[in-house]
Amino acid sequence: MADRHTNDAGSNGSLINRRSYMKLAGAATAVAGTGMIGSAVAVDDYSPETVVDLGEQGLSNGDVIDPYLDEYFDDGVEVHVPAGTYAWNGRGFHRGANANAAVIGQGEVILESDGSYSNTIRAESGVVAIKNLTVRGKVSGSRNRFEAAEGAKVLIDNWNFPDGSVEGERSRPFYVPGDHAGEVEFRNCYFKGFDDNGIYATSPGKGEGGRVVVDNCFAHNCNVAGIRIGGRGSVIRNCVILNDDSAPLTSNDSRNQRGIRIGNYEHSQDMLIKNVDIIHSGDDLGGGAPIRFSKDSPLSTGHMENIRIYNANGVEAIAPRRSRAEGWTGSNIQLTGDGNLDVPDWFENVCVGSDCEEPSSEWSSDGATGGQEDFSNGGLEGDELVLVTDDSDGISYQFTADDVITPLYNRHQYRANRSEPTDYAINNGDGTWTAIGSTGGGATSGDSFRFSGDIIDMSVTGDVDALTLYLNGEEVSVDDLVVEDPEHSIARHEVDTDDAPVETEETELVVAADNSNGLNYLFTSTGVITPQYDVGPYRANRSEPTDYAIRNDDGTYTAVGSVSGSGESRDTFTFEGDLIDFSADGDTDALTLYADGEEVSVDELTVDEIDVQDPTETSPEDDESDDSDGDSSDDSNSDSDESDDSETPSGSDGDLSNHVIVDGSISDAIANYQIYVTGDIEPDESLSSVGSSHWDETDEVVDEGSVVGLVRNGIDGFRYSGEITAINIDGAVDVTIESSDL
Repeated sequence: MADRHTNDAGSNGSLINRRSYMKLAGAATAVAGTGMIGSAVAVDDYSPETVVDLGEQGLSNGDVIDPYLDEYFDDGVEVHVPAGTYAWNGRGFHRGANANAAVIGQGEVILESDGSYSNTIRAESGVVAIKNLTVRGKVSGSRNRFEAAEGAKVLIDNWNFPDGSVEGERSRPFYVPGDHAGEVEFRNCYFKGFDDNGIYATSPGKGEGGRVVVDNCFAHNCNVAGIRIGGRGSVIRNCVILNDDSAPLTSNDSRNQRGIRIGNYEHSQDMLIKNVDIIHSGDDLGGGAPIRFSKDSPLSTGHMENIRIYNANGVEAIAPRRSRAEGWTGSNIQLTGDGNLDVPDWFENVCVGSDCEEPSSEWSSDGATGGQEDFSNGGLEGDELVLVTDDSDGISYQFTADDVITPLYNRHQYRANRSEPTDYAINNGDGTWTAIGSTGGGATSGDSFRFSGDIIDMSVTGDVDALTLYLNGEEVSVDDLVVEDPEHSIARHEVDTDDAPVETEETELVVAADNSNGLNYLFTSTGVITPQYDVGPYRANRSEPTDYAIRNDDGTYTAVGSVSGSGESRDTFTFEGDLIDFSADGDTDALTLYADGEEVSVDELTVDEIDVQDPTETSPEDDESDDSDGDSSDDSNSDSDESDDSETPSGSDGDLSNHVIVDGSISDAIANYQIYVTGDIEPDESLSSVGSSHWDETDEVVDEGSVVGLVRNGIDGFRYSGEITAINIDGAVDVTIESSDL
């Protein structure tokens, strides 16, 4: 399926005009109609004792900046970074200063990442500020953490991350943890293409309740959510969230691009979302809604005002789960697009349809200083192509580039058309993109696009003599525009549409047994379980004894692992859906479980076992639903087309006449195994026996000529066809093979 790529934005005003809706000044702001007060805990002013220019200390263009930051970023010091490009090994800011300090770029300052970063920036008192920096390069396994003690503030102003992360590495530019109690403000920041949120700031709602302010920021194609808030009095204002293309997949290979996600926690009260534009137009955004509340109890309160949403997605524009939004009010909500435009029915002054004010992706970091890169067009790069027809009968066109093409819907003149007939661009899957559109004819009519790379093909039908092409404002011919590219074949396109995508939720689980004799554990979830091997201080163990997860035949997943018990011994997983079983043996009195940072009991963590289905087949927003009417039947009950007359099933390579037995009764330790065959392989109960441990009750994972399983005390037997190509064993077992080929 080709990916449609749009940059949907209206032309009704710019960010400068929209700012007139709201002027927040001083230390407190009353929110009309809600009776709540959002009060700042700190001011921006600070009085450093010393100003240090890193250029005067020897920093030159191209140098590694980390050692200079390590040395000079300290309490009472304002560090100036001269304009230039510097190598960044991902540190330097980490716990360097705690009070009345700053790092400020002087002009355009580029930090070239070495592939990852990890910093904690904390204010114990006063203000700690980072201003006017841009990080270049995709990253993996990265996170910057920002937090403040009560009465203190962290200010992040014009720190940009335009290159995002690679897939599946749980990277985010901005994270605010649960122990944040003061104020963190993100101002004038641009970030794009992260796999694990842009600004992740819901945790204070279930921790110390610290306030987070997100002002005049641009979130672009970030997975899970562009911006998340959850602490008391938190604010999102004057922001743009653009989801016009697919974000990198998460660590469990999922995609749910929400615009804003609101925490529903103990301290998630008195929040404000005002003067925000959300464009939710990409084809493959997963099941994420433009504005969504977390899956927890409806504890949050707040107000939304002057919100403009374009939604081409099948999930409701605001609050797919109405009960989660009961503590919120809304007014002046403008909804456009051909997707689901539903909002809570108690919101006031709601406009729905093409006559409403459209959102705009026009944005600038006007309040920032320092001459940073211009992300005013949402970080779009490349050349601009305008197709114009004068006094014509109209044309239809297609053109292909060897990189991304983006329709420009927000141009004041010659804007691409979002309504029917739509002008759009699709990803061909081979690195090229194709734009498809038409002009209506009559008087002057035109469409605009931005493209990267080269245009390698163009075709036009209709009144072609009336067409004029402009490349970056200069008139060009088709021959001038098109560059021959023998590496790509050009195909003409018809557009397909996908069904509504699936929304999934994810919970982080930490299994802890500190200062103990250790334990083994096993738990099962209705959705995907992912060991977190590379994230955080409590990583799952990749080396022996390995912590891992397997998929069961019924679509559930089971995680298996152990903690040694010495010192702080903990493993981290994420899981989707519900946890339906948890068991452990060993020093279980020392076991402690943490779900999303909160200590929970096994009873609180698990739900009664339910009928499960393949999580990829669920309907949008059906997590936690009590009245879902979807089909939850197990595929194993629908085998009427297969004969069961024979005691020995047959496989694609013949009868399953060979067998292999994995005997775990020789040891009291857990062993896991993988077996690969050229034909088919199936469990055989007549060759198996369940041992005395619950580990032996775990289902094996059988898939296309392979099986993955674990055993302790028991015996697992299988019949197979073809030949065994590999057996991998981790643990002590006896393996017996009986084959006609031996």
